[in-house]
Amino acid sequence: MAREFIKDNSVWKMVYKRNTSVIAMNLALLLWQSIKGCTSRGLLASALALLAPACVADLPPNSIGQNALLALLLANKCPTLDYEISAPRFGSINTPVQISVPSDKSGSFTQTEGDTVTILGQTASALTFQVHQVPAATLAFQFTESSKATNCGSLAARITILESTANPTYVDANYTGGSSDGSLERPYTDVAAAYSAAPGAVYMASGNYPITATLTLQAGKSIYGGFTSSFERVNDRSLTVIDDTRVGIASAYTIDSGSGDSNTRFDGLTVNGATNSNLAAALFCNSGAPVFNNLAAAPRTNMAVTGSIYGASFGNSCNATLQNSRLQAPPNTSAWCAGLNLNSANATIKNNQLLGNSCGRPAGILILANGVTLSQYNYIHATGSNTAYTYGIHLASVSGVMVANQWISAGSGGTGAARGIFLENTGAITITDNIIYGGSSANVTGISLNAAAGLATIRRNTIIGGDQNGNGASSTSVMGVYLGSAQNHIITNNVIVLQSAATSSIGVAFDFAGVTSPVIVNNTIISKSSPSGVNSINLRNDATPIIANNIIASESSIGYHIAELHVGTDPSILENNLLFNYPQGLYYDQGVGFHTTAAAVNAMGDIPTNSGNMTTTPVNGIDLKTIFVDPDHLDFRLQSGSPWATAGKNVYGNATYGSITTNRSGEARPSGGSWSVGAY
Repeated sequence: MAREFIKDNSVWKMVYKRNTSVIAMNLALLLWQSIKGCTSRGLLASALALLAPACVADLPPNSIGQNALLALLLANKCPTLDYEISAPRFGSINTPVQISVPSDKSGSFTQTEGDTVTILGQTASALTFQVHQVPAATLAFQFTESSKATNCGSLAARITILESTANPTYVDANYTGGSSDGSLERPYTDVAAAYSAAPGAVYMASGNYPITATLTLQAGKSIYGGFTSSFERVNDRSLTVIDDTRVGIASAYTIDSGSGDSNTRFDGLTVNGATNSNLAAALFCNSGAPVFNNLAAAPRTNMAVTGSIYGASFGNSCNATLQNSRLQAPPNTSAWCAGLNLNSANATIKNNQLLGNSCGRPAGILILANGVTLSQYNYIHATGSNTAYTYGIHLASVSGVMVANQWISAGSGGTGAARGIFLENTGAITITDNIIYGGSSANVTGISLNAAAGLATIRRNTIIGGDQNGNGASSTSVMGVYLGSAQNHIITNNVIVLQSAATSSIGVAFDFAGVTSPVIVNNTIISKSSPSGVNSINLRNDATPIIANNIIASESSIGYHIAELHVGTDPSILENNLLFNYPQGLYYDQGVGFHTTAAAVNAMGDIPTNSGNMTTTPVNGIDLKTIFVDPDHLDFRLQSGSPWATAGKNVYGNATYGSITTNRSGEARPSGGSWSVGAY
């Protein structure tokens, strides 16, 4: 079998020899005289390209094994090429990755070792090298024309080593040729039998593979899907399906991490979980450290379910990596469901879609372990119908958790409430650098803390009271941040946008008993709709917050910026806030009434520190587009030359004001001189 990629008079040709323990790859490169762009043709649109300077080509992932021989043939249009080949080091110093380049065919070279093993050299003809003792890894190539000839630029490319074994075991559900021994010519038809017999990696051709028992992973033994019927790997997870056909049993897991270690990959498959009555998951990990990559996984649509159900469930001894996958809970009648049930602080979760579904309380992720750091990007979205609550992320009875750099939405369909992030009975939690949508339901909140939640540090987020389609609560309430517990919470450098026609629309709401001083500093709080009542900051019970350097504005015709709803809720500090576009009043002073000018706000004598609060001229009727770069698309940076860019109080590193050193974008704020108001 051969695959060709052709551009003008230039050809790269890749030849696979799968019936030997060594897979040779001959890459013929003819550099044409006038390179003007990077394009590629062939079975994979992005697989290969002949490159002009600054262009990059990825060789497609190819299953080459231990001691594989790779040959790169260079055209003589370029007199000589400098090259660099590198691979990560694995194992101990005695068993590193080895790259050898025969000197008689490769010109001069030197080899360096460290975290990577690298060869630097120069060649005028063919470059041939071997790779030894390589588990799943990526080799990086860099070639630069050393004579700096006009028509020869630089070339960068990669090739992925799927597995260190020289003899993968093949499985093809559609094989009908007689007895099976796991070879390419006589593959197994049953994946469980193939994995049990395999000395190392299993390669699965496209097809449906039913199983009737949990498939348990083993150390150093991987399973790869994404192959065509002719075992050409195109890395499409929909091609290969493991189908758990069990019905009506409790606690059924389709794939179990078992003893799988970092050299165990479960890669490029779709997993259909069992139809169960309790505690089901398509992927289960409570031990080991396998890599789950490029998967689609979910239990089936269930009958009546009495417990909980998940796309994946990771227990407290799981050290797995879950990446590039789409996990979704099925629609079911259970009390709880989630794309991922995370009860491990040691798992790595990155670049996934984690989705809830219709059940009692769906969530994209349910976090149940102390010390979890969720810091690499994931798309987290809970959806449901006829459900009491929906959560993007639900944290329950945990402490020391950080949620950072995520895209989160509570979705739609909850008849009770939708919460982008819900903190229930938690200890100290940090929420930073996320995009958070509260969703769409009767009651919507971006971040919600219940009465027993501990200290929350909420920094540099964009928090939307509504969903990603511009919808929000249509009847009762929409809130950006709801603080239900008596703590000195820290809320800094956030953009909070309310986009709903709810009866009540609140940016930050306090609702707890107990004298505390939460910090609300350098936020931009905007109501972009016309609900019947807007309070951008709502003070109740015994809150005495620090409110400084915020921009608070509305497009509503009714409501007020800051509202004292109970006696004793005066801010302890009210400084340098920009307040505008609230016809009813800039500040509601309990027992006094509305203040409609900045001078009146600054004159309130019951606030210990009260100065520098500002408004626009005129106070109302200001088009947000004259203040911000692009408010219609949630870009609330100040316009260039804005007078508000120097109107804030410099509180750099001051713990009283939340120890701020950066803005919403993560850029450093100045330690001296003037500050901007708002999140940026």
